[in-house]
Amino acid sequence: MVNRLGCFNLFSKILDEVEKRREMSPALVYPFMGSVMETPFPAPGCTITVKSYLPGAGDGSVELCRPLDSLLEHVDFECLFKCLTVCHLIRVCASLLLERRVICCQQPKHTVKMWSCRGSHPVSIHLQHTYIPVLPASMMDIVCSPTQSLIGILCCSLPQLQDLPIEQVLIADLCADKFIQEVSDKNEILPPKLQAALIQILEERNEILSQEQIFSQHVTLNSLVSEAFVRFFLWSWWDIIL
Repeated sequence: MVNRLGCFNLFSKILDEVEKRREMSPALVYPFMGSVMETPFPAPGCTITVKSYLPGAGDGSVELCRPLDSLLEHVDFECLFKCLTVCHLIRVCASLLLERRVICCQQPKHTVKMWSCRGSHPVSIHLQHTYIPVLPASMMDIVCSPTQSLIGILCCSLPQLQDLPIEQVLIADLCADKFIQEVSDKNEILPPKLQAALIQILEERNEILSQEQIFSQHVTLNSLVSEAFVRFFLWSWWDIIL
């Protein structure tokens, strides 16, 4: 499915419905997709109903909801925090900001696609660089390219990676929460005071969310993390001006 809008959950639901019909009969897919294409795409925060016959399910109506803000809809920060500590996560983001190469190692049963998009999800910015969710072992030489990149590899490919001549690269082991290789200026990339404030917010995220719920404030983990990084960049910009 090709679309200029990043409504991932909505598209995922459409594909689930397609698969449900395909298992019964491929002929059921075409009428459903025809109904989807004929129905106007929902506005932000609205829901549309697509009708298509499905045996055993009445008229087969499917409701498709478009969120008000789909920017972070497909981001799983909780999964990210389970793989990396806050300090390590910030170090990865800092390396991306300096346009360095970042390589993430993970086991096959997990996913390295949590890093997906043209930049780093936690900082919610767009960086123009090479992004490869899972690099095949047969193409491992790509990591030697001097351009900025965000690449995921399986842990079984790590020995092959370490035999390659690569410098100025951050290699993170998402299974062990450690860095296999890093640049020596790791403690000098970000302003110390601003980095400490960012670390405090992220480490106390659960307490902050609990307090917001007490006051009936609808704050999610995604919005909390995103806002923390936005404030970090604003403070950095203000610090430079002063």
